[in-house]
Amino acid sequence: MRGLLLDSEAPLPGGWYLIYGCPECEDLACGAVTAVIERTGADDADYVWRDFAWQTDEHADLERDGYHGIGPFRFAGAEYRAALGALLDGGGPAPRRRVLLVGARVAVLARLAAALRAIGIGADITRDALHVHAGELLQYGAVVFGPAVGPAERAAVRGAFERAGAEWAHVDGPVPIVPLLVAQVEQALDRGPVERRRLTRLAAADGAVDVEVTSACRVRLTVHGLDRFHRSHTQEVFDGVLEPGRHRLALDAGEVKGRSFVVARTAGGCPYVFGQGPGQ
Repeated sequence: MRGLLLDSEAPLPGGWYLIYGCPECEDLACGAVTAVIERTGADDADYVWRDFAWQTDEHADLERDGYHGIGPFRFAGAEYRAALGALLDGGGPAPRRRVLLVGARVAVLARLAAALRAIGIGADITRDALHVHAGELLQYGAVVFGPAVGPAERAAVRGAFERAGAEWAHVDGPVPIVPLLVAQVEQALDRGPVERRRLTRLAAADGAVDVEVTSACRVRLTVHGLDRFHRSHTQEVFDGVLEPGRHRLALDAGEVKGRSFVVARTAGGCPYVFGQGPGQ
């Protein structure tokens, strides 16, 4: 199942993954339906299954054994990960993901709401939560405060959620960079058990990032930041499969200029945001 999430290298040459095989021996010699699975779309967010074939050895012969006319099939990343993640968690339903954005309908909150909805997270914008029905507040798992929301307004929102008996997490965006805020919201909404997390450590110092994973998985590191002119920059600095244990990954000085934040993602997993980037 984790292979379908691209957590590990393809088990067969050419990028082919096992879709359906012998349930008793799992031996390729019995024959198996395979396909190439890869990421596509903006930021490699979506998944594509293509080049379906029948294999009885490690190498696929599409001319002879390919399922011509079937596929490719493209899956929206959020729904794909949620469906497979539910199976990994024992078939239970995926938790409801909805976030309340508090502040004026400024450009950053509007863009953030659009980005969250694009990955399957519901997002609503309000100036405050004082007049929101308590039952409605129970639908939200996190609150994002806009940059113009002051301490008194934040306290009022917290009070409204406490009176409603809602469990929620709050996100204070350190910089107005939408992809970074999206990662922070995803992390805040994560309610999965800690023991199931494959990424357990992320730290950055002295021009390097320390990452610890509990099992072999694909890890992507992205640096977000602002330069001294308050211009945002985003750069992917690592994308590869890491074996279990701690890893120290060197960063180029140009990748962490200005005020920077590191986001680590495992395929199908919740992002891990390190808020004290090495560029600070």
